[in-house]
Amino acid sequence: MIIAVQPFEVMTQLCAANSMIPSYRIIAPGTMIDSAHFRLLISEKLDISPASITGIMIGGHGHNNLPLWNSITVGGIHLLSENTSIGTSHDKENWHQLHRNVNQRQEDVIKIKGTEVWSISMASSELVECILRNKREIHTVTVNIKDHYGVKTDLFLSIPAIISQNGVSHLITMNLANHQNENEFASIIQNIET
Repeated sequence: MIIAVQPFEVMTQLCAANSMIPSYRIIAPGTMIDSAHFRLLISEKLDISPASITGIMIGGHGHNNLPLWNSITVGGIHLLSENTSIGTSHDKENWHQLHRNVNQRQEDVIKIKGTEVWSISMASSELVECILRNKREIHTVTVNIKDHYGVKTDLFLSIPAIISQNGVSHLITMNLANHQNENEFASIIQNIET
């Protein structure tokens, strides 16, 4: 079941609680859109095609998202290996501004078009294709993260997951080694739980 109604975290949890469908088969686009904006902004900053860039945002869609600076690669090279201050308070290149710009870009889309329905539809159709063709692609989708990241109850947030014909076949546990990321993700979990 693909949930294409916002807020993704609330709606996936609601559907899981009120259906007989196993939670690994209930997903939403989550931060797929945020991650796409993130990669596009990185590509604009570096003047390199987005096709050569990887990078994800986890957490909740919109203002509850978190950029994983250690996930950014450009042509296979980890950006943090070139600049260890990226995303920190010591970042002289203002990479942390990209996070604000991702959220601002989404707000701008809503102001211009009145809705995010097109981007949600595109992300959802990508998930449908993954499921129908058993593509086993990794996407940052809203899924049940119970038993991951210290979560002991049903809680739906976006993390990377392998999407196959059965829905979520595997959750990818990200390294939140950066203490700031760990604290911010814990804060996002707390915001969603309340």
